[in-house]
Amino acid sequence: MKTRYDRNEEAQSIRPRPLYVPLSDQTAAAITEKAAYNGTTVSEIISGFINDLVDGAQTRGSDERLFADQYFERCCYSFDDENTFIKSLIDGGFLKIIAENIRVIELYGDSDDPDDKLDVEEAQAEIAVYYDSYKETYGDKAQPLKEGIAELKRYMAELEKIQGDADPFIAYLNSVYATLKAENEKKPGSADEKIKLLRAVRDSYKQIKESEG
Repeated sequence: MKTRYDRNEEAQSIRPRPLYVPLSDQTAAAITEKAAYNGTTVSEIISGFINDLVDGAQTRGSDERLFADQYFERCCYSFDDENTFIKSLIDGGFLKIIAENIRVIELYGDSDDPDDKLDVEEAQAEIAVYYDSYKETYGDKAQPLKEGIAELKRYMAELEKIQGDADPFIAYLNSVYATLKAENEKKPGSADEKIKLLRAVRDSYKQIKESEG
């Protein structure tokens, strides 16, 4: 249970998030009208439900959290017998560790720099350790590693989209990196030096931000 201090601290990072909700024209009109009729907005309705579901900074109370959780369990197909790799990582509190390792592999997997190669090897080894432990627990029912990694990448992509411009400079560097990587795929080696420089800038910037925080 979060304390008032926890909620106040969490509230400091509240800002608009780029959530995209697929709706028909009729449904969009109906929810907008319903919100207006009750003196609220669609954004406030969605924000309120999410806060109640995850016990966020702006949750409306214990009853609301209970009903939101019941709705989610009933409608979002959270089957207990689906022993996925990502579910195991979340239960164990290791999701961020493995996600960061995947990020390292994505960023430096095609680098010829010895330090980058070492980082990639360490990331791959750490993922293997967690997956082997997961597979030992679930045996033949364990999700194949390739499927688990694909699911983790989808989670990371969605998180990045929802976080939006949490750090505009990092977002910009990531977009430039994607462009350079595409150039290398068309003409291998053509963007190697630019990619190496971009990685150095990104790492230096992250070190500066971490020292400030």
